[in-house]
Order: sequence, then structure tokens, then C-alpha cells
Amino acid sequence: MFEVLLGRRDVVIVDTETTGFGATDQVIQVAVINTRGKVLMNDLVRVTDKIPKRATKIHGWTRWKLRRHGARQWVKVYPKLKRRLHRATVVLAWNAPFDKRLIAQTCNRNDLPSPCCKWQCCMRMYKQLRRGHRYGLKDAAQLEGVRVGKRHDALADCRTTLAVMQAVANSGDEGKQVTSRSGHKRGCLGFGFRKPRKS
Repeated sequence: MFEVLLGRRDVVIVDTETTGFGATDQVIQVAVINTRGKVLMNDLVRVTDKIPKRATKIHGWTRWKLRRHGARQWVKVYPKLKRRLHRATVVLAWNAPFDKRLIAQTCNRNDLPSPCCKWQCCMRMYKQLRRGHRYGLKDAAQLEGVRVGKRHDALADCRTTLAVMQAVANSGDEGKQVTSRSGHKRGCLGFGFRKPRKS
């Protein structure tokens, strides 16, 4: 599962930050890395809609802050994203249905076709392996002993997803359903691993 995907060069990991979770919300940050941790893109997106305060509390972005940090319109970000996703045979995301939907919604708002690619959900794969646990990215990172950086940042979440995949692959637990924590010590880029807390 994760071990096989990590060994491939045609796989990318995607994450987004958005204005919310609804049917009209849009992407405000999108990041893509490969399975070796190389950053393929990390772009901020300028939106015309107001960003709700509840969303800003999660990721910290406002329209003013996005403009200040060089956010560009989706039509300018889209070509690079499309290129990165089309070159991949498999596109991974921790919560793939959400990221796929929000990218499609943002494309639709800008009269652009949604990138055509094969998505796989890391959370769903992790759920099959670690039965009996919560499966949010933060929960998985804690369970696997992964030390993460800034939360609710698209690039940081891509790196955390990769680190969790590495943790599972290196633990030797793939192929069997387990509930114990892995304790390996390899890290991903600027992310390391800490000793898991005892139950």
C-alpha cells in the first residue's frame, strides 16, 4: 500500500486550504509534492468571495493577507496545477474526496475544466490499517510519532501526509491490521519523529 506508492516516481501528494467546506467554497492555497518530498508547487490563490472568520481562525488567511503574500487568481495558478496533476499516474491526498471537490468547485467558478487524474485517499488507506483509531491527519501523526510543523498549511500538511506514509511503511505493519504505534526514527524533510506517547 504506502510502501509501494512511496517507491513510485509517478505519484504526487496534494493538499489545499479553502474558504470553507460548502458547495460554493474555493481553494486559497494548493501545494503539491512528490514522494521524495520535493516541492512541485505551493501557491496562494486570490479569491473574490469573503473568507469567513471561522475559516480564518483555522488557517489564518484573510483576503488582505493573501494579497500581501502575492496570491494570484486561480486562472494563473491553474495551468501549473493541471500540469503537475496530469503528469502523475496517482494523486494522493489525506482526505482526497474533499481536495478533489474543492479543486473542482474552484475550477467551475472560474469556467475551467477540473484536472482529470486518478485520486487515492490516504485517510481511507490508513483507516484500513489502523482500525479502532481516529483518522484525522493530526491524529494519525500523533499515533505514528510524527512531529509536524504548522497545521492547516497546505505544504505542511502534504509533508505530514508523506511522513505518516513513511512511518507506516517503515514500521513493518503494512499487510496486517494493527492498533499499536510504530516507533521508527526516520523523518521527512524538516519533519522528524518523536517517541509516541504511551497509551
